[in-house]
Amino acid sequence: NIGDTISINHNWTNEFNLQGMFDRLGHDLRCVRHALRDVTDMEGFEDHAQMVLRVNSGMDFGGFFAFVKHMANVYLGHCNADSLPLPAADSEPRCYERARNCVDRYFLLPDSVRRALTRIDAVLEMLEGDPTTALISGDLKGQVAILRTTIAQWLEEYYS
Repeated sequence: NIGDTISINHNWTNEFNLQGMFDRLGHDLRCVRHALRDVTDMEGFEDHAQMVLRVNSGMDFGGFFAFVKHMANVYLGHCNADSLPLPAADSEPRCYERARNCVDRYFLLPDSVRRALTRIDAVLEMLEGDPTTALISGDLKGQVAILRTTIAQWLEEYYS
């Protein structure tokens, strides 16, 4: 650019690229572990590795799960509160009003919600099966299992 310039950027993600985020975090964590390989025997190593991952990559596995959980709750929560059916293409029930600021209306259509939750669950399955999840302080593995169960119940209730 020649002269004064303003650049406005917006980084975003959705359920379509969650697997890519997961893969990148895994790669970045392997790099962190390699860089810290001389102190792997120190107390709390995994927590420190997650902290370095968060600083270097902008997110750790706990933050990634919180992000995925938020995305799932956008789809689960917009109708779950009142146990209403999913919004039809030509209607706007109260549950749609709660979600309209979160996602485009297209993504609230029944098939879109089912596809989104299926993608989210696939990433949660990878997170649940990743050995890193068990090493992180707290009960991340348990939280992932609870969310997966909730998604499975919701899909069964609305799509069976």
